[in-house]
Amino acid sequence: MPRVPSEKLAVDCPTCQAKVIGENRYSLQLDEEPFQQRFTLLQCPRCNAPLLVGQGIVRLGDGDSAFSEPYRLFPSPARSLGPAVPETIRRTFSGAEKCHRAGVYEACVLMCRKVLEQICLVQNASGKNLAQMIDALKASGVIDKQLYEWADELRLAGNQAAHDVDANLDSTDAGDLLDFTEALAEYIFTLRKKFEEFQLRRMLK
Repeated sequence: MPRVPSEKLAVDCPTCQAKVIGENRYSLQLDEEPFQQRFTLLQCPRCNAPLLVGQGIVRLGDGDSAFSEPYRLFPSPARSLGPAVPETIRRTFSGAEKCHRAGVYEACVLMCRKVLEQICLVQNASGKNLAQMIDALKASGVIDKQLYEWADELRLAGNQAAHDVDANLDSTDAGDLLDFTEALAEYIFTLRKKFEEFQLRRMLK
């Protein structure tokens, strides 16, 4: 049965264009694979708009569990990464998306490059610079040739945004790079695991 959660949750309200502490109305927690998440219906204390958020359930080493940072499901955010993606990466990607919506395209591209760096670090990719770390991702099989090309374009565009005073990155360029960044993160942290689980289920049938 749905229940009213005790703790307060902070979430962005698109109507108020501000982060608010939502008033908890109902919560539903799903503990069985693959739906280990909690969904909470909030109400904005400023405009009374309904806000639906989700949280992943993180299993801790001592057998306990914790909830990830809430992410808004309704009203639908312009773009976000799934709960399987590490929280630090999701935050950086969200910053890139906000920069794109605000028309700050060079900052958006720089944030996309930061996402790529964070992916490399989480995957323990070796190398003295980002180019070498991307090579390591490909060599270890984390990404294939196509994703490698996308990652390298992200790196080059980020370098241009950071160092080229005459860089002319427009909305289309930044939007495409957001797409590539999203695809990389979701493939590495979500789709690879889903495919491995799919293969395992097929083997056990």
